[in-house]
Amino acid sequence: MLFQSQVPTLFQKLNMQLDQQANQARKADTVKRLAFYEDQQLDYVLARLAEIFSEPEKLTPAFCNVVSAHPQE
Repeated sequence: MLFQSQVPTLFQKLNMQLDQQANQARKADTVKRLAFYEDQQLDYVLARLAEIFSEPEKLTPAFCNVVSAHPQE
């Protein structure tokens, strides 16, 4: 029986895993951006405040929607 290398199969599996991880990260980022677009960002803001400040419960989040107006032609 001839020796059959498992290296190509191993690299194929690793490549598939890396692709899946990249797709999951991209989709999670898309969900976050869509939440911000639809004014559903409170959970993300509170989580970020908890990362930055030692007592985030003392802070009150405030939101300002900024819209760029394009001149009509």
